Order: sequence, then C-alpha cells, then structure tokens
Amino acid sequence: MKAAGKMRYRRACHRRGSDEQCRFFRKKLFVKDGYTNADGTTYDEIIGLPRPGLKFHPPMARGKRAAQFAAFDALAGYGEAIREAGRETEEKVELSEDMGEMLDARLAVIGSHIKEQPRVVVTYFLPDERKAGGRYVTVSGKVKVLDGVKRVMVLTDGTRIPIGDVRMIEGEVFRGRVL
Repeated sequence: MKAAGKMRYRRACHRRGSDEQCRFFRKKLFVKDGYTNADGTTYDEIIGLPRPGLKFHPPMARGKRAAQFAAFDALAGYGEAIREAGRETEEKVELSEDMGEMLDARLAVIGSHIKEQPRVVVTYFLPDERKAGGRYVTVSGKVKVLDGVKRVMVLTDGTRIPIGDVRMIEGEVFRGRVL
C-alpha cells in the first residue's frame, strides 16, 4: 500500500470511528508492512491500550525532561576566555623626575596636615588581577593615614593606595602653594 493510501485509510478510520474498518486497516497495514509478533499475529490486542506506568519510578516532570535536551556548551569557558583576551589594559607610565619631585612635595604637605584629614583627588595605577597591565583610577576622599614606611595612603573610606602607583594628587590643601 502506498503512503497516500495509508493516510486515506487512517483518516477514514479516525473520522468514522467504526471498529470494523479500523481493525481492517490495522490488519492490512501491519501485516503487509511486516509488523507482526513472533507467532505471526498482529499487534491488534495492544494497539488501543494506554501506555503502562512505571512501578518504581514516577514519570519525570516536563521541565526536567526538557532540560535533558537543552543546549550543551561543549567549549565551556571558551567565550569568557575570548572576552578576557580582548579586554584592553593600559601600561603603567613611568613618571619623570620633575613629576616625582612634585608628588613627593605634595605628599609632604599632606603629611603635615594629616590631623585635618585633607580632601584630595588621587589618580593612581590599579594593576589588573588577570593579565599584564592595568588601568588608571581616580578617587577622591579624605586622607586618614599616610604611611611612609609601607608607602601607602589610606583614605577615610578604607581605600588603600600604594604611593608608588600614584600619578597625580590634587586638592584644596595645595592651593596657593608652589609645588
């Protein structure tokens, strides 16, 4: 029987719903196409039965069943590695001798006014945690501690700035001073 003929019989069986026509269709279709049991009988006795349930395992929820066939990322982490490689970092600029002397003078002024906690704007180099280089960050705040031994400036908000990474310091405390 050709495919078009099978579809015609199948539609007629479902539309009319007569048991005799459906049995005839099943027998003709399954026997001709080789769908028989080992003893030569057709599967007529089980075709209309509901699907059996499992005794030991409850049926899986639809959401979990769908998750089994979700997209699989075979190269897990590859996209993140590409983004990381494409991320730009800056090189740390070495200060000139004049600029170094100016920063030392400004740090001395801050040290002499440390009890007043002068408000400053500091631009410093922040090294990157993952790759070579880093970026320049500008923060503002009041200086709480200026440690010459550890070479660290601590602001009142807890920001720790290594003095060796400072590029520029500005603030009201320097107004009217030639530095």
